[in-house]
Amino acid sequence: METYKVEQHAHRHGVHYDHNLVYGKTERIGHKFAMGYKIYGADCDELENFISKGKKQTDLIGTVFAMCNGKLMVL
Repeated sequence: METYKVEQHAHRHGVHYDHNLVYGKTERIGHKFAMGYKIYGADCDELENFISKGKKQTDLIGTVFAMCNGKLMVL
């Protein structure tokens, strides 16, 4: 599978992607590296749907841990 960017995924699914509301940084979790994102103003159900669909587009994403309004989502 090819590299699939968040911006491409958002555009393809009609989701408005505002760089001012998304903060991403590389994090080390245990012995692995991951991307950590803070997304402001997101609806939890829409976020879960967005992540789930994005995971299907690439084999580069494993387990996703997302916290939304204090609720942990493991996708």
